[in-house]
Amino acid sequence: MNVLLFSMPDSFEHTPSFAMRFPNGALASLAGNVDAHHDVAVADLVLVQHAVPQTVRELVIAKAPDIVGLSVMTFQRKTAYKVIALVRALRPEAWIVVGGYDPSLAPEAYEDPSLGVDFIVRGEGDLTFRELLRAIDGYEGTFVGKCAMQLAPLVFVRPGELRKAEWTEVNLDAAEWRIPAERMKMREQHIVPLSSQAVSVLRELYALTGKGRYVFPGARTNGRPMSENTVNAGLRRLGYTNADMTGHGFRSMASTLLNEQGWHRDAIERQLAHAERDSVRAAYNYAEHLAERKKMMQAWANYLDSLRAGTEAVPLRTRQVVASA
Repeated sequence: MNVLLFSMPDSFEHTPSFAMRFPNGALASLAGNVDAHHDVAVADLVLVQHAVPQTVRELVIAKAPDIVGLSVMTFQRKTAYKVIALVRALRPEAWIVVGGYDPSLAPEAYEDPSLGVDFIVRGEGDLTFRELLRAIDGYEGTFVGKCAMQLAPLVFVRPGELRKAEWTEVNLDAAEWRIPAERMKMREQHIVPLSSQAVSVLRELYALTGKGRYVFPGARTNGRPMSENTVNAGLRRLGYTNADMTGHGFRSMASTLLNEQGWHRDAIERQLAHAERDSVRAAYNYAEHLAERKKMMQAWANYLDSLRAGTEAVPLRTRQVVASA
């Protein structure tokens, strides 16, 4: 039995992430309850979006797969649909399995019989954003590490920008954090409006680290920022693997959900400090859409509170539960 697994680059950051969504045993069981230890040939592949058709065509023809697994965690819908259609045309007898989780689409986006998807990996084993937020609140490691993990989803900056934060950059009264250009990937100053929840976390932390340079000082010396592994190590201690969540994962989660909630795309992109792709607008304006960004950041923090309270569950990924589409 030949199995091909397809994924977009940022959902394929770690091979185990995709492998956990499509464990060999689960895939094998789809084909006539084959024993979980059946020798399944798996070709792990990273797809670059513009190269999808050619790459898919070459591999499907060369491998003649019996099962094609498709990670939709970060696929754009049109890309996923194109891949499904191409696989179905080239290999009509193959079973197509859609797995992972795309919060902006939901599994229902792949249930249309005309798409030709045979199985969707989903079910009762979902890890949820709500559970993650609750787990962070109950973290029993260092207080600095706990505050970093609490702040990460509220501000969704890059991990390096978070861990190197300095108190001189933060104005708690104005509820604003200004990251200087030299610390930003785009080398331009970046403004992070702070929600009341973020200010509360920082005020608690200020009592402990406010006399030093760094908001999150290292465990051994306050003359250096915390280790680059602090947040990820904290997540591992809470039981979340790299396949479940990483410090950088808060950015993609925020991006997806804020877009889903209807916030202005440019406001989201500015808050993520992404590079402007349009050459006409390439001059970075760090204050652009600031009024809307302030509203968005507070609404986002309130939304996280609602998740934490249990009013909505947002899956991070799906475990080994297989259901027929």
